[in-house]
Amino acid sequence: FFSVAPFVAMSHDKAVLDYFREKKIAKLMDDFVCELLKAKPAEPYAFLEQRLAKMSGRQPAGLQLLASRHCTHKFDPSRPVPRKVIHEILDTTRTLPSSANTQPWHIVVTQGATRDRLCEKMLQKFDAGDDGKAQYENRPKDMVDRMEKAVNDYGRQFYEEHFGVPRGDKAGRREKYRPNYEFWGAPVHLILCCPYEQSVEEGVNGIFLDMGTVLTAICLAAHAHGLGAKPQFSVAKYHDVCREVISKAELPDDMLVVCGLSIGWPADGRDPRTQPDFFPTRLSVDETTRWACCDPQWVAA
Repeated sequence: FFSVAPFVAMSHDKAVLDYFREKKIAKLMDDFVCELLKAKPAEPYAFLEQRLAKMSGRQPAGLQLLASRHCTHKFDPSRPVPRKVIHEILDTTRTLPSSANTQPWHIVVTQGATRDRLCEKMLQKFDAGDDGKAQYENRPKDMVDRMEKAVNDYGRQFYEEHFGVPRGDKAGRREKYRPNYEFWGAPVHLILCCPYEQSVEEGVNGIFLDMGTVLTAICLAAHAHGLGAKPQFSVAKYHDVCREVISKAELPDDMLVVCGLSIGWPADGRDPRTQPDFFPTRLSVDETTRWACCDPQWVAA
């Protein structure tokens, strides 16, 4: 599946796509996925069909990167990422828009011994039952229906279908959550921060808008290099560990730890641009968009 499906999904040649449809190879791959994930047959097949439809025309490279981007959950710890590559990725963030050009992000790059100490200290707390607490909330307690549906779908697909952990198995879910504090094997881990006083105490929420922009840009830039990336709110729960391991000169007290971001080469030599890892379903455009302010003829075209 992993050697054929990405080729089909990313192909720009209509003849190739028609051939695979005619030979029903997509259906064979669907059966394989269903058996592997024990998912409902309609779900992965529908996703693959949508993928084929999206990629059937010639699209700009940027759209292809956006369409294929996903989180990596298994990195190759033995394969280093050159510093110049990380620098190039971060250099691209200089072109990003931000509120009044404030550029509020403060990024700490960890690698080698410091990265290992972070993992060790976080795992000590996690294994002792101390889950930590972030300095901000990452989602509302009472969510609107479509948000709650998306969260529940993700939990079901990730834990139950991908890992085979039943919904009520808290110990099993905790075991699958633990690799967050091993950074999923990634050799480089970024800690994304922003000013604490302005973002939390003053409640300037626009800062989080800018942080989302830089986080997305880094993920896409890493993806363009063939690197995997995994944003981790889980790291913000242990902001105290981050300050303990990293000097205050690099991570001052007046900085809020927003999240961590693991970066590395996917395991087994997989190219994330063409060979996907776990990929949860997403809300459709119609579920998140309203076309009420447009000319009817334009919408219908």
